Amino acid sequence: MDDSTQPIEIIRSEKLKKIAAIRDLGYNPYPAVLEFKITPISTATQSTDGESAHVAGRLTSIRGHGGIKFADIADETGTIQLAFKDDILSPTQRELLGLMDPADFVEVSGELFTTKAGELTIKVTAFNLLSKAIRPLPDNHEGIKDKEVRYRKRYLDLMINPETRRIFSIRHKIVKGIRTFLDEKGLTEVETPVLQPLYGGANAKPFTTHINALDTDAYLRIASELYLKRLVVGGIEGVYDIAKDFRNEGIDQTHYPEFSMLETYIPYIDYHGMMDVMEEMMRYLAFDVLDMNSVTVHDTQVNLKGVWKRVVMTDLIQQKLNLDPLTKTQKELEVFARENHLEFANTITKGELIFLIFDKLCADSLIDPTWVIDYPQEMSPLSKQHREKEGFVERFELYIGGVEIMDGWSEINDPIEQRARFEAEAYRNLGDGEQAQPIDEDFLEAMEHGLPPFAGIGTGIERLTMFFTNNWSIQEVILFPFKKPLPKDEPKTQINENIDGLPSRDKAHELLTKHVTDDYQRLHAKMIAAVLENYAIKNGENIDLWYLTGLLHDLDYTEYPVEHPQKECDWFVEWNYPQQLIHAIEAHAHERTNVKPQTTLAKMLVATDEIAGVMYAYAKLRPEGFVGMKPSSFKKKLKDKSFAPNISREDIEYALSHLEGDESDHFALMIEVFCSMPELKSVHAEKI
Repeated sequence: MDDSTQPIEIIRSEKLKKIAAIRDLGYNPYPAVLEFKITPISTATQSTDGESAHVAGRLTSIRGHGGIKFADIADETGTIQLAFKDDILSPTQRELLGLMDPADFVEVSGELFTTKAGELTIKVTAFNLLSKAIRPLPDNHEGIKDKEVRYRKRYLDLMINPETRRIFSIRHKIVKGIRTFLDEKGLTEVETPVLQPLYGGANAKPFTTHINALDTDAYLRIASELYLKRLVVGGIEGVYDIAKDFRNEGIDQTHYPEFSMLETYIPYIDYHGMMDVMEEMMRYLAFDVLDMNSVTVHDTQVNLKGVWKRVVMTDLIQQKLNLDPLTKTQKELEVFARENHLEFANTITKGELIFLIFDKLCADSLIDPTWVIDYPQEMSPLSKQHREKEGFVERFELYIGGVEIMDGWSEINDPIEQRARFEAEAYRNLGDGEQAQPIDEDFLEAMEHGLPPFAGIGTGIERLTMFFTNNWSIQEVILFPFKKPLPKDEPKTQINENIDGLPSRDKAHELLTKHVTDDYQRLHAKMIAAVLENYAIKNGENIDLWYLTGLLHDLDYTEYPVEHPQKECDWFVEWNYPQQLIHAIEAHAHERTNVKPQTTLAKMLVATDEIAGVMYAYAKLRPEGFVGMKPSSFKKKLKDKSFAPNISREDIEYALSHLEGDESDHFALMIEVFCSMPELKSVHAEKI
């Protein structure tokens, strides 16, 4: 029986028996030293027949043919075939070879030859077992489909997935290239403290800890900025830090609580000078480090060799939207924002409105490399006041392929102005997850000792890696993203089937209206409810339970995106809603809750939620909307990763893996339901 079909307990037991047999033969299955002086496998593959080779690595396959066994061995540099011939090996070596498996580490010595099939091979004359594996290799053909397993057990992902290794090789080259470039510019790399008495440098919610030896609270660094500026005061004028930052905020495709940030400060230049330096650095990384003249961002190829434009934010809004925000009153901008379905708080300022309009309606159209400059002051508490424009600051962001890559500005070196900015920031209306940075008196005192004019930038190492690999899931570019611990293997939780406490449909719609203000989110909830209702009718389930589960599954998402779905589940427990409903809603956000779907209701909610988003996006592209949509054509759209790229195809695979029934039938039912919904009759006429 193949390893891949056996329970892991049996595999481990058999391999432990082999370890005992190896020891009985007189071999140590975990020796301390190598017998041969080895070279990388890539060196051996560049040699020719008749030359000797000495390599070490992991066996990836073993196959026998009479008196000869073939195997493949791999190290970080490549793979080469091995040939073990019975007439060359001693009886003891043949016994040892029979106890070896794929995943074991070996060292081999032999002579190179080319097989009749044309494959360069080492004819092994001597070998030694270096490490006996107790668990098998993952299946190379099947791969690891569950991305949760890939992230939690990255070693398995790296073991069998060349693309994963390529991503982290590129990340390594980017970091090394940044250091080389900035060092050659005469900047000094430093380390700033991770544990800080105050957090600063950004508006973000910090992680809090306690230092027992000092009996004092401390915060994990959210940015290096204020410490780097202290160093500029101290005379280390050109300075940079590649630092781990920690922000206790939400998780999405491009943000994670732990990430790496490059921050650098250069004296005696302004933001235009810093743009010059950073443009040079980006070209250096692309052309010299990664050998790329162009990059692909999502499905768009962008040439990096041309002119990188610099465009004032308000000019860009006027060009793209035929709206001059400088001549409009705040009330007129609010009307424009509402007409374009932009959400904002009642306390929003005019500057914040200008940025909102740019960010939501203009930014994603910036395909060619573009520096967007001159930001509203409210958005940039650490940026220098613009020398010519009242209410604006000398700040820039770099956009390529519609994606923001880095952020920088002319720095404030006036301690009086900086204090005023900090004080104003403390009272500014902040968004979800943001927390105003406290006023750092020590930093302000340092500024009073004098700062030269200077400029700074910040950019995420993960953001650069995503950009250069065209991989827009941040967990794909972090080797070990923090994951909520899995529950211990226990029998499945008994889910109470009692549905007492189920609210009326009228009550549920009142809750939806109260808590979900986004029009699409409301529509999405009704779409899922309608599909689940049809499944309940079809399968003889409780119709109200299934309908209300769909209607309420994202009830907290608009107000509490970071806490979703825990907030709503806490409400439902408090309101004594049925356990079946709560379980299904927890399971549909399994990445956050680690709750796996156990009931048919939970599985069908999972199987419908993500699919509906892609189907809706596809319908908006079709002149007739959902009418006439075929499951086969929708399947093709699902396979097209450039279509609706923000919806993870791995999430789709996870959803379909829990589908009870044929996926084509599932798609057909969803299309039929959506065609019958009055709210979706005119979907084809909506603005995409």
